[in-house]
Amino acid sequence: MTCGYFARTNGLVYHLQEFGASYTNITKDCRLSLMLKGAIHRVSSCFSFVTLFTSDLCGDRRRVHAWTYHYSTQNMDWDSASHWCKQHYTDMLAIQNLEEIVYINNMLPKHPQYYWIGIRKVNGLWTWIGTNKTLTKEEENWATGEPNNRGNGQDCVEIYIKRQKDEAKWNDEKCTKKKGAVCYTASCSEHSCSVHADCLENIGSYACQCYPGFKGPRCQEVMQCDTIIAPPHASISCQNPVEKFSYGSTCTVECEEGFFLVGTNSTHCSSVGNWSHSLPTCQVMQCDTIIAPTHASISCQDPVEKFSYGSTCTVECEEGFVLVGTNSTHCSSVGNWSHSLPTCQVMQCDTIIAPTHASISCQDPVEKFSYGSTCTVECEEGFVLVGTNSTHCSSMGNWSHTLPTCQVSQCDTIKAPPHASMKCQDPVERFSYGSTCTIECEEGFVLVGTNSTHCSSMGNWSHSLPTCQVMQCDTIIAPPHASISCQDPVEKFSYGSTCTVECEEGFFLVGTNSTHCSSVGNWSHSLPTCQVMQCDTIIAPTHASISCQDPVEKFSYGSTCTVECEEGFVLVGTNSTHCSSMGNWSHTLPTCQGKTRGQFGCIQYTCTTEYGFCIYFTF
Repeated sequence: MTCGYFARTNGLVYHLQEFGASYTNITKDCRLSLMLKGAIHRVSSCFSFVTLFTSDLCGDRRRVHAWTYHYSTQNMDWDSASHWCKQHYTDMLAIQNLEEIVYINNMLPKHPQYYWIGIRKVNGLWTWIGTNKTLTKEEENWATGEPNNRGNGQDCVEIYIKRQKDEAKWNDEKCTKKKGAVCYTASCSEHSCSVHADCLENIGSYACQCYPGFKGPRCQEVMQCDTIIAPPHASISCQNPVEKFSYGSTCTVECEEGFFLVGTNSTHCSSVGNWSHSLPTCQVMQCDTIIAPTHASISCQDPVEKFSYGSTCTVECEEGFVLVGTNSTHCSSVGNWSHSLPTCQVMQCDTIIAPTHASISCQDPVEKFSYGSTCTVECEEGFVLVGTNSTHCSSMGNWSHTLPTCQVSQCDTIKAPPHASMKCQDPVERFSYGSTCTIECEEGFVLVGTNSTHCSSMGNWSHSLPTCQVMQCDTIIAPPHASISCQDPVEKFSYGSTCTVECEEGFFLVGTNSTHCSSVGNWSHSLPTCQVMQCDTIIAPTHASISCQDPVEKFSYGSTCTVECEEGFVLVGTNSTHCSSMGNWSHTLPTCQGKTRGQFGCIQYTCTTEYGFCIYFTF
């Protein structure tokens, strides 16, 4: 087993290994101690304790504050290594910076299983066990691909000392693995700094980092702010967690009753010895300025300032007016008057409103509907006043006359014209001023005149009633080769009329055979046409000619075609055919046959006529 010690202070490195050997070359001239700046003592087992001194003289025993490192090559699991470090030193290694990593890698001997350091996974987070601080991203020094938690349970960390790949980098490992240990002895002690500072470990030294508001080598002195006193009309109370008017002190100002604070009511002694706010002032509470009500006078007593805390004002009405409310009011400590100012009211008559369909205008020398008021009533347009049009408010608060009424003007009664309906809007009464009657014709009838009339303010209708005339469609005539018949329930070719077209024999109808006159004066369909019936086109038989008579169109109803054979040929069949009203030919076309000599030296011809068959013989 190998144990060792190395330390770094004042920029120099001191290293001693393999304490199993006995050192006897410490001489009286202190040559070795000067070289090491310290004394070496042999102890049992593998634990070495080295004291470093600032002086080159052996007799000077002043202690240097140095952070020293210790290691063991004995294989231990992580918990055993942690226990070993805490038992003999401060704790397992907690690395401060990159420089420290380089230093440790240079000074430690290579170990086949490498060394445990003081990082472990706590609640899923990598944590410096000695300080209980979570490892930050900036502090990470993981080897390539680490941590990987291979095989699960890799919750502890080793450092690759003098490894060819990822030298001085970290790797997560199972805590039960056996490895060497690296420990440290801290420079800081509980007496290094005051309770108002953090002791920061450096390589070979330490520093006191003062909390805000403290100063001095050990941060034992608190920052002081200027002494303060309460403003006039105020009291001050302070909370002093350290000393009076020092860092952290908070002073609060409270004004006397009837005074209000202007500024910030509290101030705080900062970490640099300045108060956060200037002290406020206390000003007397002011009530709103008040003036005498109409028809009144006011007098005030002001012990401090006008209309301020403690002022009392009294109101007195003029002759002929009555005070309504409390005659005096007091300005309170919160700046409010104790009572609203009273009013001085004139004698009132009853409130009046305009009669229905009338307006009212009043002359009020003092207040509305009060002594001296005169009100005049005027009827709306279309209404007639019945009674006296004006009334006066007397000194006793009574009106001189009752209000008049307004009656509406009436128009003559009207009724709807034939083929129409009538609707009336009567805002007042039936067929009275403002009534509006609207006429609407039945479907298929058109309104001639104005569709509405209004009852005027003089009782006359604005327009005569309109009439409703039936809608007319265009006059229609029968198409060629056709006849037309119409049903006219009102007038000829008017709304409701229906006309039907029928074609002559031999003609067929193209389109709709009937049309209807609509309510808007349009025929529902265009008139159809009558087209002649067509027979199939025919051509002359072989060795024949054909001639046709076409009274209408070629090969149409009425056409007659006659066939004549060429010389030397005889006609077999009927020589003519007629196109019927159904579009069929009356006969099939005949044929023309050449003349031949019969068995008895004659030629026989056969024909068909309307009277039967005939036979000709030629010899």
